[in-house]
Amino acid sequence: MGGHLRTLGVVSLITLLVWVFAEGESLRSWDVEVTASVASDSPDLDVSLDPEVPWGGKIEMRLDGPSARVDVVR
Repeated sequence: MGGHLRTLGVVSLITLLVWVFAEGESLRSWDVEVTASVASDSPDLDVSLDPEVPWGGKIEMRLDGPSARVDVVR
């Protein structure tokens, strides 16, 4: 009887750990709009935008990944 209870306890613990890990790895998507700028700190690198293409500095991004990592980015 004691061996069965020990086995049940170990199986329950492993099941709980697998469930916690899987919950953290479930996938999530997040759409966000961010403001971006174009600049260079290097005097040897010239960064510019085409003046004929209007750009307000906004970028729409979609972040896909494990729920835990997407929450960190948020």
